[in-house]
Amino acid sequence: MSESPVRRSGRWPGWAWFLACALASLAIQLLLAATTRGYVADQAIFLRWAEEVRAWGLSRAYEAGGIDYPPLYLYVLDVYARLASAGHLNVRPGTLWAKLPGVILYAAFMPLIWRLSRGLSEDKRRWAIATYCLNPVLIFDTAVWGQVDVLDATLALVAVWLVARRPLLAGVALGLGLAAKFETIVVLPVLVGAALLVPNRVRRVTAMALGALMPLALSALPLAGGGLWPMIRSAYIGTTSEYPYLSMNAMNIWFDLLDASPYASDRSTALLGLSYKDVGLLLLAAACLAALAYLARSRRALPVRLLIAAAFVSFSFFMLATEMHERYVVLAVALMAWLGALDKRWRAVAAAVAFSAFWNLWVVCFGAVNAQQDAWMVYLNLAAYGATGVIMVREVRRPRTVRPAPEAIE
Repeated sequence: MSESPVRRSGRWPGWAWFLACALASLAIQLLLAATTRGYVADQAIFLRWAEEVRAWGLSRAYEAGGIDYPPLYLYVLDVYARLASAGHLNVRPGTLWAKLPGVILYAAFMPLIWRLSRGLSEDKRRWAIATYCLNPVLIFDTAVWGQVDVLDATLALVAVWLVARRPLLAGVALGLGLAAKFETIVVLPVLVGAALLVPNRVRRVTAMALGALMPLALSALPLAGGGLWPMIRSAYIGTTSEYPYLSMNAMNIWFDLLDASPYASDRSTALLGLSYKDVGLLLLAAACLAALAYLARSRRALPVRLLIAAAFVSFSFFMLATEMHERYVVLAVALMAWLGALDKRWRAVAAAVAFSAFWNLWVVCFGAVNAQQDAWMVYLNLAAYGATGVIMVREVRRPRTVRPAPEAIE
């Protein structure tokens, strides 16, 4: 009997598997970027920012208003705009050239993920590489939509994976993520919880804090002349109330809760005099506490349980918070995919989240969200979220005399 293609592919050297996945991903992205227009509005915003930074400098661009991202990606856009100007390249929304910075970032992260996966068994490492490089959500968000959620999602994943062993490097990844997008802060409770669960707590927390401060300070240094406060106000403070709605096309629980319109104001009263935003934040806080309780009581290897806790919190952020965009699920997708690579029990959940997220992005990009017609995504997300909680509870309730399943990273 002949062997299956999957078994035959297992004979490839690890580096060949990585190259195959990386090159296939890059080819797919370039093809999609060249043949689809994507979400032209977002691409136009990025191109406008790039031209403003190139023409005025970063400080003046922030002072002029209209930029709600931290500076890290602005530096990338500035370099790209200068190169495009020097090459007399006409970069227009809807073209390959408008999406190319994100594609380049995604490709640049692939060797980092290959390095990050060292120590895993060969089978798990192949799964991890494949689910990152060929992740349909990351590919669509980058090459079709034209966004760069792969930036903060990857940095958050790196921070969570390294914090138990390399708190300084984990802090650097966290700081870079925060300098790219404020959403990275979602994993901060898990990172702090990790530092408090191991010996030398003060030293670990200090190392992580110093690691985070270095990229944040360096990225903000050029703004010291006058653009620092406008950047902080627009990229970190103002962004939390920029879209005062229950949901911005995100197929989460707000599409099916208390008969509330997802486009209603999150400041309207939900219950007991609390606004929907208050309820969302309280639920998110409860999810963080549940994740920390899981961290403290689970018997899994620390890096794995950190990944589970971070995936739960990031998925809670998408499912329970307000002012939610459809793209904010990308962080949960990246963490879930890595988790599924490590543990077969999580693969069905990871696949469900990725499938729902992909179609959520698709309908927003190529059509319009219909709260009734697309409600199946809400139910699938709720089922995946419930399954995540059930698996975590079962692991916590496992008798401590029973040894956990061995992990390759231990």
